Amino acid sequence: MTQLSKELNPTKEALAWSWKNKWYQHPEYDEATRIAFRTHEYLCALCYVEIDSEEYYREINAAVNKYFPGLAKSQKPKISIFI
Repeated sequence: MTQLSKELNPTKEALAWSWKNKWYQHPEYDEATRIAFRTHEYLCALCYVEIDSEEYYREINAAVNKYFPGLAKSQKPKISIFI
């Protein structure tokens, strides 16, 4: 599979993240989208985390939320159990 075809076929993790983060690639949030994309590039260049892992999306969300607090949503909802 070529790099281009990988880019055109997002993973289920990427689709889930973009579904929870409707702002991504929305014209009104172009700066937040740039931050997310630059963070992705940074993580790829450093081989810092595995792409599409929970840590990968935590890093992207943290970068976006630093400038736009609360905008980026977590990959998995936190579950609390009351006894």
